[in-house]
Amino acid sequence: MELKEELSGVPGMLRPFKAYLRGAGLGAGDQVVYYGCPGTCTPFIELLGFAVRDLPVEQVYVPYAKIVGVCFMQMFEKAGWLDAFDFDLIIDAALDPVRVWG
Repeated sequence: MELKEELSGVPGMLRPFKAYLRGAGLGAGDQVVYYGCPGTCTPFIELLGFAVRDLPVEQVYVPYAKIVGVCFMQMFEKAGWLDAFDFDLIIDAALDPVRVWG
């Protein structure tokens, strides 16, 4: 895979995800599958699902042929998933910078 663009923040994650699904030609009856761990991944899956709510796809948590991966800070690479799954699209997001002032 080659780097296509570099974005930032939550919109930088949601916009290319929705654009990919629109361009994939998915229709009624097609499924979008989300993989992730409960707790930390669930809020982001909810954001992704909300972003594509107007598309005619069914969103589920079961295996499917098209694999779109959304991770943070190279977690798929660190976990070895790049070799384990044949991703059609990967969005590797980083919430950078995160600043906490006290």
